Amino acid sequence: MADRLRHMGDEQLGQALASLGRHLAYPEPDVAAAVVSRLSAQPAARRALLDRVMPRRTVRRAMVLAFALLVLLAGAAVAGRLGLPGLRIIFQPQATPVLPSPPPVGTHLFLGHRTTLERARDQVSFRPEVPRGQHLGPAEVYVSDEPLGGRVSLVYRAHPGLPAARFTGVGALITEFRGSVDEAAVKKLVVSGSKVEFTDVNGEPAFWFYGAPHEIFFVDEGGRPFTDSVRLAGNTLVWVDGDLTLRLECRCSQERAIGIASSVR
Repeated sequence: MADRLRHMGDEQLGQALASLGRHLAYPEPDVAAAVVSRLSAQPAARRALLDRVMPRRTVRRAMVLAFALLVLLAGAAVAGRLGLPGLRIIFQPQATPVLPSPPPVGTHLFLGHRTTLERARDQVSFRPEVPRGQHLGPAEVYVSDEPLGGRVSLVYRAHPGLPAARFTGVGALITEFRGSVDEAAVKKLVVSGSKVEFTDVNGEPAFWFYGAPHEIFFVDEGGRPFTDSVRLAGNTLVWVDGDLTLRLECRCSQERAIGIASSVR
């Protein structure tokens, strides 16, 4: 039999082996079960091998060292570059975002055009006055041609101690013009039930309007009456300083308003 196999060619030998295989009985292997069993055993085997080669304390130490390396890399990032033999990493610094400046708070109050206090003095017929020592912060300055002689408005942003108006977010608004208060019209407001108190600022007559907003009646330097509505829908103090009439609108108390008005000069 052996001599016969030795003298067979490759093709004849293959046919003979295939014929022999058809007459042999062998069990069908469960390949899927073997694969699952092997995969399930791998994590445990790897953990056992890792424990023998590198104890868990050593693993924790390696993790700490890795974290320290990350800290060093972060420090190098601050420096801008890191140089190691055969390795060079360049870090691009992140640009600091530029925050837009807040828009003027008096833009939508119809106060005229915005300007500076120095320029405003050349555009009206009087010298504008400003509060002193009240910690109001810088003012936005606006100028209008109405009433006769012009009008200057000082707008202050809200901040702690100067609450924002409900609808505009403005802290305080001071308006100045040459003229006077129409006291007869004010007395009519009092008779009609409007909330008005008579007071004074630096010994000059003043009026404290509070509650529901309403129009205030004035007389310009030419003797012509005109009305002007409050803009902050808050409390309003109106007072006279010589031939100048001033109005302060805010969400502050009467005492706070009189304190601000008394410092205007």
